[in-house]
Amino acid sequence: MKDQFETWDRNTPERFIFDMLVRRSETAVVDYWENILEIIAANIDHSKEYELKMDMLSLVEYLLQQENLHSTIEFYSELILKLIIMPSTEWRVGIPNVKIRKAAIICFMKLLDTNMIEPSKV
Repeated sequence: MKDQFETWDRNTPERFIFDMLVRRSETAVVDYWENILEIIAANIDHSKEYELKMDMLSLVEYLLQQENLHSTIEFYSELILKLIIMPSTEWRVGIPNVKIRKAAIICFMKLLDTNMIEPSKV
């Protein structure tokens, strides 16, 4: 799965498998955290389809809600912000892009509200 994630589109079965594995793995994701972030970051690129980007941001939001992952997220918060959230807030025209920005802002607010990122890193 890790070899082909850069070519995923909205119909790629592996992206659904990835989502399911990450959501059901609970704390086991900590062992693969850097790989997971790399896959998510590659699939929120502006060249990717709307559905794929939204699913990846939804997965990030899900991970941010898992209290048992907060210490790991806190450690990687700067990477999450720079590689996933901030690129998703970049201005682009169109309603789908507005929804992408909203999803990214929601993730950003969760990082701040739960104190998983220091204000000095923002």
